Amino acid sequence: MKLKNLMFIAITTLSTTFAYAETNTNKVSKGPTSSVSNKQGTAKVSYYGPGFHGRKTASGSRFDMNAISVAHKSLPFGTKVQFTCSQTGRTVTAKVTDRGPYIHGRSFDLSLGAAKALGILDRGVATVQYKIIN
Repeated sequence: MKLKNLMFIAITTLSTTFAYAETNTNKVSKGPTSSVSNKQGTAKVSYYGPGFHGRKTASGSRFDMNAISVAHKSLPFGTKVQFTCSQTGRTVTAKVTDRGPYIHGRSFDLSLGAAKALGILDRGVATVQYKIIN
């Protein structure tokens, strides 16, 4: 079980690092447009952390993997999004502080802290309900 988790973290970190390197050369849109077409719905989420802890986010703040935050490709920085995992029955509200995820089919990248709060660390990827608060 530990080997499976370590492999997942290593693969996620590497794939996100390569995606970050590719996209970091371009300007990131900070406008109010969003690829999330509704203020609420179902989304596939993943989490990121160890490889990015302490690094600057797209919003300019330092990434704290243990804090509650989320990355999204186009929601304005500071937008609060509530996530509920029906499998765990847990809910967390996170603020958009970064851009991503850069893996096809995923809508949000949660910080490690947000993933822990939702109880999805063992899953790595989960389908959750989301609601944009503001």
